[in-house]
Amino acid sequence: MSVEQSTDKIRLMVQIATLYYTSGLTQEQIGKELGITRLRVNKLLQEAKQAGIVQFKIVNPLESHAHLREALIKAYGLKDAEISLETDDTSPRFSPELGRAGAAAIRRLLGSVRTIGIGWGTSVYECVRAMHSSDRNGFPPIVVPLIGGLGDTSTHFQINWLASRFAEQIGGEVRPLHAPYLVERPDIKRAILSDQVLAETIALWDQMDMAVVGVGVNLTRSPLLNSPYFTPQHLVELQRQRISGDICSRFFDDQGQLCRWDINERLIAVTLEQIRACSLVVAVAGGGGKFAAIQAALKAGYVDVLVTDSATAERLCQS
Repeated sequence: MSVEQSTDKIRLMVQIATLYYTSGLTQEQIGKELGITRLRVNKLLQEAKQAGIVQFKIVNPLESHAHLREALIKAYGLKDAEISLETDDTSPRFSPELGRAGAAAIRRLLGSVRTIGIGWGTSVYECVRAMHSSDRNGFPPIVVPLIGGLGDTSTHFQINWLASRFAEQIGGEVRPLHAPYLVERPDIKRAILSDQVLAETIALWDQMDMAVVGVGVNLTRSPLLNSPYFTPQHLVELQRQRISGDICSRFFDDQGQLCRWDINERLIAVTLEQIRACSLVVAVAGGGGKFAAIQAALKAGYVDVLVTDSATAERLCQS
């Protein structure tokens, strides 16, 4: 075969490989377009592989995520991390995949945990859904809500349901928190918490071995908006303080510093100090919009185990 013939054949192999592997045409369609038989197309594709014109690379995302997980743990001094395989936060699969990753992390960590606090939100909800009765660890842990209830609202924010379901899946015992999320005045909060049963439940916040929480960022989706005790002036105050995110509606800035406003005194929820004091806080959060909130929570030491998507993990490691 002459050099010219050889060059023409290579060009033909490249053309066929491009049409087949990049454009998605069938071998029969390629044959018709180029005026050759399907058998000839198949033969040239095989020769293209043998000549190295067509090369395949198998990428194991689990392996690459293992390196990313280790980098994330090292960068922020975490005790553990879990990376979700779904990176598109507009996909309906994003939150369920994040929840499955969260459940996987929790399974590794349950061990001899005796008291678990649980927050709310979409990611926590999906995490609870992903737990199974087979995840029981032999111990009967106590599961306690970390925030009061909202009444008639989305399942994602039905805190006592979340706690009850989680306890059921891990063979634990739930201590429901029959108290409102936000009240009108601080003295009403003090009166409610003077109840012995409620006081005993809330006292468990200082005894948690593990906490499972989400990290919020978008106030337009916050349960606060469902309360008549939250006013437009509160929105102005959050903007003034340049708030980055929240954990259980305790809002913080880009350094993780608590937002100073009157709602703190009227909110029945775990404090950021109690979150930081817990030895194993699992935060389940991901998506580009939550990057700043997650980073602030990490910097402030509120998170011991981060469950997030690979795109967010990469950004965190590069920052």
